[in-house]
Amino acid sequence: MRLAFQLASRNLRGHRGRSVLSSLGIFICVFFVVAIMVLSGSVTKYLSLYFTSGNSHWTIISGASDNSLLDFLRQPLATLTPADLADASHIAGKGNAIANRFINATATSDGTSTQATIIGTTSINEQDFNLSLAGGSWMNDSHSDNKPLVVLGYDIAQSLIGTDIPQNETVTIGGRRYTIVGVLKKSPQPLSLMGINLNHSILMSDANSAKLSGNKNYSQILIRGLSMAQRENFRQRLAQNHDSASDYSLITADKLGQRVHDLSRYIILIAGGVIIIILLISVVAIASVMMVSITERKREIGIRKAVGATPHNIVQQYLAETLIITVRAGLAGFVLAYIVAGGIALIYHLPLVFNWWTLLVGVAGPVIIGLIAGIYPAVKASRQNIIEALNQLT
Repeated sequence: MRLAFQLASRNLRGHRGRSVLSSLGIFICVFFVVAIMVLSGSVTKYLSLYFTSGNSHWTIISGASDNSLLDFLRQPLATLTPADLADASHIAGKGNAIANRFINATATSDGTSTQATIIGTTSINEQDFNLSLAGGSWMNDSHSDNKPLVVLGYDIAQSLIGTDIPQNETVTIGGRRYTIVGVLKKSPQPLSLMGINLNHSILMSDANSAKLSGNKNYSQILIRGLSMAQRENFRQRLAQNHDSASDYSLITADKLGQRVHDLSRYIILIAGGVIIIILLISVVAIASVMMVSITERKREIGIRKAVGATPHNIVQQYLAETLIITVRAGLAGFVLAYIVAGGIALIYHLPLVFNWWTLLVGVAGPVIIGLIAGIYPAVKASRQNIIEALNQLT
């Protein structure tokens, strides 16, 4: 077997261009699938760490149906009521339930306008969301609930006032002027506990956001430290407060992580048709290249048989060539996928997770493809007539 791989490597070095082109499809498929698997694992790990930071296990109640795979990617509707918040505070304890209201609006300052997500919150401390201020202060004045005060996300602040140190600037939202009291530090990645990109958000008090939207309902309630029994109790309260279960969804970090995995599988399935077509083309291309190689190397086959090579030896050599082509392409796709995923994880401060399934895709998959593509050409080569082959020497 060692001799087979040595002969196969020598032959492939003489036909590098042909072998590279024939393995391109396998490289693309492995890269795509592994990259998605790695990134979904990184996002899931991040969510698990984020939602359980500081021993504070969060439960999210969102004003959206729990039926859609993509629900967690879209802004929830304001269907949670003040009664839901009161029940959450009663079950979890005062200070452990935070309600948020999301509004899409245009913010204007000194003639500059930008679209932003307005977050009206009952939180009285930026630490509730693991946030830090780049400048200014939070809306923590005991009488600030009805005062027109806002805290800007970093990117919004750069667009509207050009600095992260507010100095009595104002911003107009929905025809009302608000004083900017603080600016958040730039978040290194868009995933947040609220499911909103805070860099493009404006935070204000619950009372101010209710006036802005004309609606006292909430888009989201965050509850810290619920036990399983308390969570089930609150689920029953929600069922009593709402006519339809589609008015709300209750999710934990584990369940959200599962949704991320489901989404990655969903993406792979959507692209599955294209992947299968590319793989089939790759198998046909590799098999065709090997068939051409057999035709060109009849003399080599005849000489090997004349000096004692068995059909089994010939099969080994040609299978070794296809395996080298496919496994090399798979490993290249595997390594590049981890490099790209690692770069994305580094940019967005996500943990890079190694998954044994990705190694299986990167190595076992190409091995199987190599065997499928190479078995017919290898058998055909082994059945080459020695007399016919040697006649080409003359």
